[in-house]
Parts: sequence; structure tokens; C-alpha cells
Amino acid sequence: TSAAGMAAAGLRPVVAVYSSFLQRGYDQILHDVCIQNLPVVFAIDRAGLVGSDGETHQGLFDVSMLRMVPGTVIYSPATYRQLEADLAEAVDNGTGICAVRYPKGAQPTLTASVLGESTDSWFLESRGGDTLLVTYGRLAEELFLARKSLEEQGRAVDVLVLNRIYPIPEAALEQMERYQRIFFYEEGIRSGSIGELCALHLMEQGYQGQFRLFAVENRFIPQCGVEHGYQLFHADHDSIIKTVLGESLH
Repeated sequence: TSAAGMAAAGLRPVVAVYSSFLQRGYDQILHDVCIQNLPVVFAIDRAGLVGSDGETHQGLFDVSMLRMVPGTVIYSPATYRQLEADLAEAVDNGTGICAVRYPKGAQPTLTASVLGESTDSWFLESRGGDTLLVTYGRLAEELFLARKSLEEQGRAVDVLVLNRIYPIPEAALEQMERYQRIFFYEEGIRSGSIGELCALHLMEQGYQGQFRLFAVENRFIPQCGVEHGYQLFHADHDSIIKTVLGESLH
């Protein structure tokens, strides 16, 4: 609410807040910021799984929560370079609510190597296959690890990483339509997720291929390591490999 007052006075406030704490300000986001279409930037820390911070701090709900707020733009960078660019874009050019969400921990090594200096709203690593793995943020590391292993086994798999996750870039959605199989992985709650939005778009376009969404479904994630948390909804790289190969998951 203080940030809304600052924005109304002509400033461009940036509110730094944990994902789990932002939940407590939902009414203020809607009624103090959104209805007045005020330019407020939310820098959302602890987005996704938080490891030792515990069950109460898992940042699994902010995407679904913010996606339904009219006029909101959400970024979920996968590298430091994207984070810098997204914050600059939100502060310099954003209108209304701009959310830039980032996880606890360091930049993933393989993701940083593959994405390099890319700051585009989405990134596609193509190997010419008919299977596409899609995600955003830190979870891209698991997809790139799985793709590398599958490639060593002679299986070509493409990976698409969203940077601006809402609104979903139209070009990224059009790219998805070209694949026979799409597996979407999301470090958040399934209900109201970006993966559900992608599935809806594909359905409306008459998509005839296979689409599967792996996200946290109807549960809270207990305190655990991040990798173990991924395993609970089959988003770790070993589970991704099994899914692509059609093997059973336990």
C-alpha cells in the first residue's frame, strides 16, 4: 500500500519480498495497486522450492496468484543476466504490476552456459526432434541435464525456456504447436499455472499431439532438499528422462 502511494505520486517503487510473504498482501495488490493501474515492481525472492527454509516458505503460489490479476506482467529469469535485464525492463518500461521472481541459491551452471547472454522473452535450444521440454526459471537446469543425457542415448529432444512467463510470448506458443510431444515442467502449484495456460492455448488451436504437465498438485511440499522436492512431482532430470523414454514413474 505504501508502494501504491509512492507510485501515485510519480515514483517507481520496487517492493522486495519473499514469495510466501507476498501471499499476505494479495488484497493490497488487487485494490491498492492494480485497480489504479499503478507502476509497482515486485522483486519476488524465494520463488519456487526453498530447501532448508522449510514448508512455510515454499514459493509455490505466486505465479498462479499473480496471473489472475489484470494487467500483470511476470518474469521468471533463469540466469543472472536475465534477472538484470528483467529488473531493468520492469523499472524502466513497465506499466502496472511487473513481477520479477527468482529462487534462493546460485545461478545453475549448465543453464548459464546454454543461455549465455540471452535476455529474450523465450529461448529455444533445438536438436530437430519431435519432443519438446518446456519450463522457466531455475528448473531449466534439470531439463538441460536430461536433454544432454538423452542426446548421448541418441534421442533428440528440444528445450524451450520462458523468461517472460506471463503474458506467454505468442511466438513461443506458436513454436510449441510444431511438436508431437510436449512435456511442461513447473516449480509451482499446478492449478492456475503457466503450463495450464499453454495447454488451453494448444487445445483451442486444435493441437493433436501429446501434452503433459508436471507441477505440484493439490499438496504442500514439506521441508526437503530442492532436488528431492523436484522428485516429488517428477521434475528432476532422471524422471524427465524416464518420461521421455516412456518408462514408468514411481
